Amino acid sequence: MAASVLETARELVLRYDLDALSGASDETLCNDVVQAEALARALSAIQGAAAAEVSDRSRRELGTAGLAQKHGCSTPSVFLEHLALISGAEASRRIHLGSALRASVTLTGEPLAPRFPVLADAVAAGEVGPEAAALIVRALDDVRRVATSDDLDVAESGLVRHAQQNRVQYVSDLAIVVRDRLDPDGVLPREQETTLRRGIQLGRERNGIVPIRGGLAPTTAALLKSVFNEANAPGAQPRFLSEDDRREGTPTTVSEDGTEVVTLRDTRTRDQRQHDVVDGLIRAGVRNAGLESGQIRSTAEVTAHISLTDLESGTGVGWIDGIHEAVSANTIQRLLCDSIFRKAILGNDGEVLAFGKARYPFSSAQRKAIIARDGDTCLLCDVPVAWTDAHHVKEFYTHGAVGETNVDNGVMLCPRDHDLIHHTEWQLEMMNGIPHVLAPPEIDPSRTWKRVGRPRVDLRRTG
Repeated sequence: MAASVLETARELVLRYDLDALSGASDETLCNDVVQAEALARALSAIQGAAAAEVSDRSRRELGTAGLAQKHGCSTPSVFLEHLALISGAEASRRIHLGSALRASVTLTGEPLAPRFPVLADAVAAGEVGPEAAALIVRALDDVRRVATSDDLDVAESGLVRHAQQNRVQYVSDLAIVVRDRLDPDGVLPREQETTLRRGIQLGRERNGIVPIRGGLAPTTAALLKSVFNEANAPGAQPRFLSEDDRREGTPTTVSEDGTEVVTLRDTRTRDQRQHDVVDGLIRAGVRNAGLESGQIRSTAEVTAHISLTDLESGTGVGWIDGIHEAVSANTIQRLLCDSIFRKAILGNDGEVLAFGKARYPFSSAQRKAIIARDGDTCLLCDVPVAWTDAHHVKEFYTHGAVGETNVDNGVMLCPRDHDLIHHTEWQLEMMNGIPHVLAPPEIDPSRTWKRVGRPRVDLRRTG
């Protein structure tokens, strides 16, 4: 049996020396990338056409004589999943796209052009990839019932030309614009449908991390993206470092008012920064006191459990409601600084020694006074104060001693810097009611306490 064209092509492709890429010139590398993508587009056209043919030969009216059922599969996508060793989602995508671009015949045997003939030709020629083609099909299918055939033909031709010259994201943007121009009355129903599909699910905890999945409504996503963009903007960097970064050293600069500022590098990944943004937003919402008109006070609370011995010593472990993994005593101590978490302190035999809120959480009035003194952001970075915790500079529990819950012992710290204060060598101290920071010796060999905070009114200038 003679080898098919695809078998011959596969043998030729397998001769390509992958290791040679590392020694290729820039021009050769870029050319190979372009040619590889052109080849992939050509292959994807074959994959889509083959998937559509499999689907047609497995159509319902054929019953057990259908291709899929002859091989023990209930649907063509399941059969294709096993045959091609791909995911069910990919099999369905190929069938849907291939069917949209496939020529067919009428019941009397007369040939019918593809639903999207211009796009079908471009895909077959390897000029438009499957991602862009799927976007065009989806957009035009959405308006097929309301748009005229002439308008659809013009839209298809324009989108195909755009897809032959531009990135997929640009095609997506233009496809949406074209769809909404052809069917402006459909915008509201599509928006309502999108809103109904919103949802968030928390997965099962694994090694202390809880996965999250789902989808946001457009307005919610826009707000969150805006906050993410602000957090990821150049210069929006907290001033505390990890252990590795502190060893590299960082410069100290002097601001216009003569205050020394230690500018430290943010070592978090983009994903970690965005996680911390969501953490701050959740804390701000839970902490909402409901004092403004139209606001509702949040009643959400989480209980943190720890033994008195571990809490006082700062060693050992504790637990948080809903999370199976234990957390350190330092973390429990940090959580108890503010009012979101309720404490459950246990004795050596498991008896409850204290439950609920003692006077250690800072009151709303105390928080406002701290903000007036230090500024309306985290004491050590630019995170908005609404996302911060009120932190006891002298810990609430330190080897049996109880730190006071008053303005002179409180500062506002974002969760990340709050955690670093509890777990690193950086130190905070109140001097005459003003917060000061002491950097580790590798950062500041002189070991000089420096004032931190940006008060709204600098009282030193009034003397």
